[in-house]
Amino acid sequence: MSMTQVELWKQKFNQMASDRATFNAQWDEVAKVVCPDAARFSSEFNTPGERRNQELYDSTGVHANELLASGFYSLLTSPSQRWFELLTNDEDINADREVELWLREVSNRMYAEMSRPTTGFITAVHEVYHSLGAFGNGILFVTESDDLKSLRFVSLPLQECYFAESASTRVDTLYRKYKRTAAQLVKTFGIEAVSDHTRELYEKNNSQEKIDVLHIIEPKQDSREYQSCYIEYELGHILSKGRFEECPFMCPRFYKTSYEVYGRGPGSSALPDLKMLQQIAKTTIKGAQKIVDPPLMIPDQGFIGDIRTMPGGISYFRSGLSKEDRIIPLQTGGNPGLGVDLSQDIRARVREMFYIDQLQLNNGPQMTATEVIQRTEERMRLLGPVTGRAQAELLGPCVIRTFGLLSRAGRLPDPPEIMMDPSVKLRVVYQSPMMKAQEQTEANGLLRVTQLVAPFMSIDPSVMDVFNPEAIARGVGHMYSLNPNFFRSEEEVQAIRQQRAEQQQQQQMVEMLNQGGAGIKDLAQGMETMGGMQ
Repeated sequence: MSMTQVELWKQKFNQMASDRATFNAQWDEVAKVVCPDAARFSSEFNTPGERRNQELYDSTGVHANELLASGFYSLLTSPSQRWFELLTNDEDINADREVELWLREVSNRMYAEMSRPTTGFITAVHEVYHSLGAFGNGILFVTESDDLKSLRFVSLPLQECYFAESASTRVDTLYRKYKRTAAQLVKTFGIEAVSDHTRELYEKNNSQEKIDVLHIIEPKQDSREYQSCYIEYELGHILSKGRFEECPFMCPRFYKTSYEVYGRGPGSSALPDLKMLQQIAKTTIKGAQKIVDPPLMIPDQGFIGDIRTMPGGISYFRSGLSKEDRIIPLQTGGNPGLGVDLSQDIRARVREMFYIDQLQLNNGPQMTATEVIQRTEERMRLLGPVTGRAQAELLGPCVIRTFGLLSRAGRLPDPPEIMMDPSVKLRVVYQSPMMKAQEQTEANGLLRVTQLVAPFMSIDPSVMDVFNPEAIARGVGHMYSLNPNFFRSEEEVQAIRQQRAEQQQQQQMVEMLNQGGAGIKDLAQGMETMGGMQ
């Protein structure tokens, strides 16, 4: 007997959950020292508000991960400036004035929509960066609000999500198993869509019992669309079916091996050092406590009652005891400073694994401008692989999904006629501070070249003929993301140049006429003088 589609989905989910078991155990260890407040991976029972940092003696990993998430948030998706720009795959079309202004307007509208507080992009992407640094994986889900009037960005918890790759190693399948009450399911899907069991719980107002829901998102065969289905996991009851025009989720991975689906992050790399740091901190605290409040050596049956060590406490001893038989502190000879020194080296190594030294540039007063530029370039080269994966698996698909939703909703201007050609494709260019710093390396190189060539220009000004000032001005403007309205179009530039050339030609003609009139006058005066002499 052939299996139904729901049974196939459940079987595939169980296989995906089984394959991820080893990662769950590792992520639980990472969570203890990097983000102890995260839900457990190996257990479905998570109590909200539970204290999970009781075994945490050193918070270096927690702080490093927070700095990494904040650094990525500020440098990749800064809320203070637009961090992406749309261009086409044809540079000649990009130079078209109408296309240039349309691309700028579309980019502005998309950024304004994503920056709206109601969309949740700001908080969702920060949660993704936080999960990315700790566990090496993050999930961002992009959809529309219930009233279809705005976008909605949601960071899905890694504990609930399981994903698979396509043949091109791109994550294209997402299975999410989560719990909801009967009231929540009725409100989301409607009373007619839920199963009889869920409807009975809802009618009895049993809001404590939760139901497992499985959400499947995977590509449709022979189509670029994605199918979506919600089912009640235990009963196999289908709650709803739908489709997406493009992939609605993004699963960035910090870095991964070629034979694994899930990624690994700095939390996994620094796990041995972080676990060692906890043991060193615990031992150092014990050693310091023994020095500050040392154990006592007390003679047998020398004291009456309990020994009181609190301030002002009185302890009674039997008369006749010598001074040597009284209470003496036990000096263990421990050196807590050794543990502190060892911890400093491990903390520095952990910060390096979380790229904190690359995200924060410590500028000293002794640094020159050239040194600052060189250090910035070095930072960008080291962060290049990390940011490249974030662009390919998070930011790029997010922009594509946002463009598709806004375009179908009619919230983008109509494109120019030249954009209707099927061969014209849009591409995303990132304008974040980190990306701009990488692009501005070319501008810094231009500045160095001009400084080196300046002495030769003073000897032979024709050296300037090698450079194209107009191309340099436009190129540098694009590097620094200047508004296209700040530049004149090619037609306007040609008109200004033609007008300037005509004015110069007219001025030359006037000068020639003036010079010709003066010559005739001098000739007449000369002939008159010669006539007088004759």
